[in-house]
Amino acid sequence: MRCPSCGAPYGKLIPADVVQVECQYCGGTFQVQPRIGIEIPRCPSHPEKAAVGICNDCKRSFCGECLHAYALETRDADATLYLCPTCLRARHAEKAERYIYAGALLLLIGIFFCIAFLVFGIATVALGSGAIIYGFSKKPAAFDEPTIDESWAREKEERAEFGDDFKAMHGELLARYVNHWGVTTGTQLLDDEIRAYMRQGDSLPEAVTKVYQKQQDKH
Repeated sequence: MRCPSCGAPYGKLIPADVVQVECQYCGGTFQVQPRIGIEIPRCPSHPEKAAVGICNDCKRSFCGECLHAYALETRDADATLYLCPTCLRARHAEKAERYIYAGALLLLIGIFFCIAFLVFGIATVALGSGAIIYGFSKKPAAFDEPTIDESWAREKEERAEFGDDFKAMHGELLARYVNHWGVTTGTQLLDDEIRAYMRQGDSLPEAVTKVYQKQQDKH
């Protein structure tokens, strides 16, 4: 199986009662198909396609053309959600409505202050109007977030560009880490370093190259 987010293969043993696994490279979770070729979930929007992942909001299974990678920013950390078009549109609408409500409140306050303080009120009305206009502009007609199919295509091009050099670098790194820390610990440490770069936006080949260069500089 391959991760629907970054395309990396999942090489660990999966117990029979596990329905979702975590990608070793990008940290995303995806559904484990019960039997290959049989009972594979179908995408509700594209019944001719097999589902490759679950929408984090509605928990329904969708194909790679429907799922979008959505960057969720919180106070403590950043995360990537995989959302269907309906849930992604709802997320964008919720964010846009915050600006609209805030703008409407500022507009009402501005009208009030226009009566008592004309200059300050005009500035507040302008600010409120601008916030409302900006809020409506935040409701996108098309999504900027890439679909999983687009991410796979980009990953395939990057792998082809790096070619044998990428495989050689990864093999040399794995051998170096295993010889130093042992098979289990060495493999986990290498995966953690590669995953750290991928969470910053690097592709798998780019992440491996940076880890390789970092190790070269140490030696």
